[in-house]
Amino acid sequence: MSNKKNKVRIKSSVFKVIGIVLILVSIYLLTGVVKDVYSMIELKQRSEVASQELEKLKAENAELISQKNKLEDDDYVQSYARGNYMFSKDGEQIFYLPSDSDEIINDDIPTGRSSEKSEESDTEPAAQSDAADSETTESE
Repeated sequence: MSNKKNKVRIKSSVFKVIGIVLILVSIYLLTGVVKDVYSMIELKQRSEVASQELEKLKAENAELISQKNKLEDDDYVQSYARGNYMFSKDGEQIFYLPSDSDEIINDDIPTGRSSEKSEESDTEPAAQSDAADSETTESE
């Protein structure tokens, strides 16, 4: 009887070892599958980002080609240079007119007036605008 019990114990221990080995192999294979799935998701995200960047670059390329074609036109180059770099034709005079942003910068430049006069002139427009605001609120 002990012979049969030993054989049964050996068979059950062999089945346990085989079962453990199969479980370890399946865990290893599942880990590989999970890694592959994550890498595929990451590659899809990279692909989407790359395709978006490609579209941006195609649009930029089209813009640059358009600009290149414009710069090959002499009339466009002349008008661009006249508008942006103040080039003039022969006998033509250019007058620089300040923009609104230039007036803000010029307010910081001392004009040689006394500080009392500049304070008075600064308060007068504010008083005028306050009066105009009160008139508009009354009319409403």
